[in-house]
Amino acid sequence: NFLYGIPTGLAVIDATHQGWMAGELVGFYARPAVGKTWMLVREAAIAWANGDRVLLISPEVSTRQIALRIDVFLGYYHGIRLSHKKIFAGHPDQQAPYEALAEAVKASERWWTVDSLQGRPLGLRDIRMLIQQFQPDLVCIDGVMLLHDDERAKDGWQKIENICYGLKNLATAHDTVIMVSHQAGKMNT
Repeated sequence: NFLYGIPTGLAVIDATHQGWMAGELVGFYARPAVGKTWMLVREAAIAWANGDRVLLISPEVSTRQIALRIDVFLGYYHGIRLSHKKIFAGHPDQQAPYEALAEAVKASERWWTVDSLQGRPLGLRDIRMLIQQFQPDLVCIDGVMLLHDDERAKDGWQKIENICYGLKNLATAHDTVIMVSHQAGKMNT
């Protein structure tokens, strides 16, 4: 099955032969703790397994914590079964599979994860710089409401609008897919 874009792993979308298309801004909007971060990591892992370059920006979760989720999905695509719960708990039966995963992905330089720059929140200028540096096919941003609004809007809705229009412009200008998550009820952030 030929796809013009990045595979989504969602049969109803992939059946259209479109996938995630360069220049798109895709959003996942839901209440807290329903799986937005997991969904972004899943989509990123599918893209990575397809040979695409991935930049995951995570102001919502630290790079160390999100790495555990990433490893579970990357392991899956290498036929290595890891348990997020067991990894998080430090269960000894995860050591050998984890070492096998590290060996399988060590040569890949197609995935970058960033949670901040020198301890400060990321803004559109920073994201533009990261896109230029890494040239990803897919940019995933977990927690778009936590990005810095370079235009410094006071109203939460205006901040989100500024950031989302800016991200859409970046997606188009850099011919990449940008995927974001946002929490329902966080508009006044």
